[in-house]
Amino acid sequence: MQKRRGLFARLGERAAQFAYIGIWVGLFVLAGLVSAGATFIPFFRPDPPVVPAAEPALPPAPTRNVEAGLKLPAKVVGEQVRPAIGGQYPQMFWAGVNLGSSVPGQEPGAIAATRPDYDRWLAGMSDLGVTVVRVYTILGPAFYDALREFNLKNPTKPIYVLHGIWFPEEQRFFDLKDAWDPIVVASEKKEIRDAVAAVSGNAVIEKVPGHASGIYKADITPWMMGWSFGVESGPIAVERLDNANVIANLDQARETGRTPLKALRLDDRLVRSARAHSVDMQRRGFFAHE
Repeated sequence: MQKRRGLFARLGERAAQFAYIGIWVGLFVLAGLVSAGATFIPFFRPDPPVVPAAEPALPPAPTRNVEAGLKLPAKVVGEQVRPAIGGQYPQMFWAGVNLGSSVPGQEPGAIAATRPDYDRWLAGMSDLGVTVVRVYTILGPAFYDALREFNLKNPTKPIYVLHGIWFPEEQRFFDLKDAWDPIVVASEKKEIRDAVAAVSGNAVIEKVPGHASGIYKADITPWMMGWSFGVESGPIAVERLDNANVIANLDQARETGRTPLKALRLDDRLVRSARAHSVDMQRRGFFAHE
């Protein structure tokens, strides 16, 4: 004969059964609330969020010297390029580096450098004593953002820019060996407009394979040391530029009343130098343009 259990034993067993059922019911209800997007108010007061300290405001960009209504970040004095600082043009030893946009693991010329890359490179240049960086073409917006912020944070040792302007129709220029071809000229004029807008922080450049693009908001004109135009030209292209087109363009300028005599003297020196350099490079086997 089975022994009858006591009252408290039976009550404990029932309580355990109800608790077991209640746990499963509670889990099903909780799952339904979570799936419906319900939120729960904790029964304790959480710690207030930690607000990061605000970065100190950057100082304003340096003012440029004004001459004849032009704002000059730098100027040629005699045979020297000097920066405009406080209304003066002090002598400067330009310790420079060449900077592209390629990084290891990418195709040469790929626009692959990022903002952290440029931040790191500019800091390294400053540690080396670099005062000017030369870029051969328009880079991505990250370069201009990084350079402006770096120079604002380092007003006593900024890094100036010698900005290049590439030939978009490079292959056509090499094939025709004519820098004054109408298509080459038209594409170069657009490239000049884009480059000026980019360094002024006022450009939106559409994406084209092999070219930089994006929204340019950083004004780096207070640190523009100068411009560098074109590509590495072969000797024949330089000869044609010197012997035929320069004379024709100067004659046309005279007919319309312009007298670019200073430009003529400057062009003569540049063309002679470029021709000698190009012939020397060809003689040493670096390239051979037919």
